[in-house]
Amino acid sequence: MVAGIVLMLVLVGSSFHIVLNFGISHAIAEQTVDTVHGHVSHDRLVEVADLTLAYVRGDAGIELPQGSDERVAYDEVTIAHLDDVTDFIAQIRTTTLVCIPVLAALVAGICLAERKRGAAALERVLGGALVLGGALPILLVAVIGVGCAIDFYATFNFLHGFFFASGSWYFANDSLLICSLPQDYWMGMGAVLLGSLAAMAVACIVAGTLLVRR
Repeated sequence: MVAGIVLMLVLVGSSFHIVLNFGISHAIAEQTVDTVHGHVSHDRLVEVADLTLAYVRGDAGIELPQGSDERVAYDEVTIAHLDDVTDFIAQIRTTTLVCIPVLAALVAGICLAERKRGAAALERVLGGALVLGGALPILLVAVIGVGCAIDFYATFNFLHGFFFASGSWYFANDSLLICSLPQDYWMGMGAVLLGSLAAMAVACIVAGTLLVRR
């Protein structure tokens, strides 16, 4: 049970690692930046989107466009929100790095505890942990996916409410942040995040099922 939950946390953290890949974000930004409401060029919006991802990812030496006019720069409120996002991503990274050795220790403990009962018993226990660890993310993906399909904004705000101060993520439609990272960008990033999580979860379920049935 515990091993399955820890595995779920590792899978979720790994999916964030995938979606924060520069190439993925850049490709989505290229197609989604809002030039209709934006006050700078398409290429500049994409450049700002790339800088913003690098900043919240914690990359060193990133200089964001700062100024008082939020239409062409990031003001203090915007920077504060991005700092909150940076802290959130750092927490995910730390949690994942902690969970990986914990999961390895749990697997080792299971092997030691079940070795007297034979290989078949060990495979059933490990298989059960894999199935549970894969099923929980699938459930999470299904719930979030349905929520986004029904009302993306409501689901987006609901999830933000768990991690950030209320209202701290609201910005004008023509602000540089929103035009660089509009709704379509987040829908694309969310699809990659949930898709990668679902793929890893299904792989765990399949592997676990095979072990249980051996």
